[in-house]
Amino acid sequence: MQATAGDCEGVEMMKDETLAKTDQEVIAEAKEAHAKAEKAEDRASPSRWIEADCYAELAKRGWKQQKIAEDCGVSQPSVSYFIRCTELYHLGDKRPSFWTAYQEAKTGKTTAERIVASNENEWYTPAKYVEAARLVLRSIDLDPASCKRANKIVQAKAIYTADDDSLHQPWTGRLWLNPPYGRLAGEFIQRLVLEYEAGDIKAAVALVNAHCTDTAWFQPLWDYALCFTDHRIDFDSGGREKTTTSTHGSVFAYLGPDTNKFKAAFAEFGAVVRRVK
Repeated sequence: MQATAGDCEGVEMMKDETLAKTDQEVIAEAKEAHAKAEKAEDRASPSRWIEADCYAELAKRGWKQQKIAEDCGVSQPSVSYFIRCTELYHLGDKRPSFWTAYQEAKTGKTTAERIVASNENEWYTPAKYVEAARLVLRSIDLDPASCKRANKIVQAKAIYTADDDSLHQPWTGRLWLNPPYGRLAGEFIQRLVLEYEAGDIKAAVALVNAHCTDTAWFQPLWDYALCFTDHRIDFDSGGREKTTTSTHGSVFAYLGPDTNKFKAAFAEFGAVVRRVK
């Protein structure tokens, strides 16, 4: 989703306001944001982004990180990681919670990549939803975000696992897709829409969480049939003890020629909708 002229003007105004401040004013703003976050706000505090932007601005003005740390009353490693966060997510971008960005800066991996590397990401879609997708698709040629255990339910003819660099592999035929959480979800959905519109994918059913509807990558899905679940899916933990359950609803997206078949198969799970044109 492209930024509008108004959005761009707003970003430029924020930049101009920051540039107009003296070094001491930027330091004072950083201290105020830090104190506010420490005292009253949770760990996803937007004040942390203000604090990080102040450190980044001082660094652009030639300040050494150790000097920024001393004058702002924080540690030098914190300054370094905070500045790294602003490099990962620029001012004006749609930023995640600050501590999500902080973990990416600290580990060198996105949230999705850390989850993929963990057994905690091994949550499988219950069979009844996959069966509904199979009914619509007739068969599943490829699951590009899978593993051997998950494919016992999906029964795709071919799968890509976390080791296969799926985004750089060919996607063709009829797909089932439950992408990894985090920023990678958007990349998987963007690839799905691109390949479908190019004609390489004949039909697909994708499952994403309902909290993503405001993201840029979700917007193209509004052109297709969507099923918003009227319940939270109880994902299979793969035999591990569950320490948490799903905290949100889900959305099934259907890219294909038989919308009526999708509606018939998924209506039992929730409302099936499509953009009115």
